[in-house]
Amino acid sequence: MLRYGTVAETKPGFARVKFEEDGIVSFWLPVLQAKTQKDKFYFMPDVNEFVACLMDAQAEDGVVLGALYNDEDLPTLTKTGVTFSDGTSITYDVEAGELEVSCAGDVKISCKNAAITAQAVDITSTQTTITGALKVTGMVAVGGLSAATAGAAVAIDGGLETSGDMKVGNLEASGDVKAGSVSLSKHTHSGVTTGTGASGTPIIV
Repeated sequence: MLRYGTVAETKPGFARVKFEEDGIVSFWLPVLQAKTQKDKFYFMPDVNEFVACLMDAQAEDGVVLGALYNDEDLPTLTKTGVTFSDGTSITYDVEAGELEVSCAGDVKISCKNAAITAQAVDITSTQTTITGALKVTGMVAVGGLSAATAGAAVAIDGGLETSGDMKVGNLEASGDVKAGSVSLSKHTHSGVTTGTGASGTPIIV
């Protein structure tokens, strides 16, 4: 028969339930799970949680079918998900087509390969660290400057500093390096003299 009660005690996979109408507490009852062999699901009710049980006539043996909502704590019809006691939640809103994951602590993902396909990806972080090689097949804009409007593969709004050499390939074939309008490969100097004298500054062309 179907009976309702509150969880009095729990242990892994089992619960004891108090049935208020006769004041008895059940023996240890298994808590129904979706799968337990190869694929394992595990959700346990909390102590004092309101649950439904399928019991024998003597209320000595049975199974905890699951927890029930009350009228003061009802879920929304369009959202499916889970909310944990620390505030962490995973929610899908079928009307908005939006999946939201909110974690109170750290999130760790471990896999062989990961692929993300999206129209846009926004990352807000005080610091981002990448360990390993980074390959970018499109344009890169740093500091708000648009690489597309600048006509460059990499556009930087600000200074660029390196502790090693900066090397550019065949300047005749690949391009040039410029400081303002001064060309690295094609500039000339004013005030050139023979001997040990130094030349003047580059001539802007």
